[in-house]
Amino acid sequence: MIPVSLLAWLGGEWLGVAASVLSALAWLVDDLASSQVHLNYLAACWNVATRLGFFLVASWSLSALRKTLRREQALARTDPMTGAINKRFFYDLAQMEINRLAAQLFHNALDDGQAQAVPVDAHPVELCGLNGAAGWSAVRPFPLSRTQKRTWPF
Repeated sequence: MIPVSLLAWLGGEWLGVAASVLSALAWLVDDLASSQVHLNYLAACWNVATRLGFFLVASWSLSALRKTLRREQALARTDPMTGAINKRFFYDLAQMEINRLAAQLFHNALDDGQAQAVPVDAHPVELCGLNGAAGWSAVRPFPLSRTQKRTWPF
């Protein structure tokens, strides 16, 4: 069930359906190879159909949930009346840039051989060494950690 769920969530509806069919067929092959005796072939077909139905329902449910989540995220970043992007879009964009900067700084430190233990909640500005007055106040509005509340000057 985990592979079907992951493929449906990450790959979409059709990949989830394909994984469901393959999983049901693999289960049928395993039943036939394990010398499990069915009194009737109708019982074996019923078992395959039931398993396939269960996998398909889970796959379609997860892919629909993922589509709905993506749609809601897109709607949350735009103004419902005008369709223009709002503050949340800029917050998310700024957080992506901060994460990209942190990854770039860490990889540059690895390339230079100067990598040190970095705290999990370290802020990219701290990694740059901008703890001084000018550098820190320039980027102060960005959150330091996920638990700290955002403080914006506007």
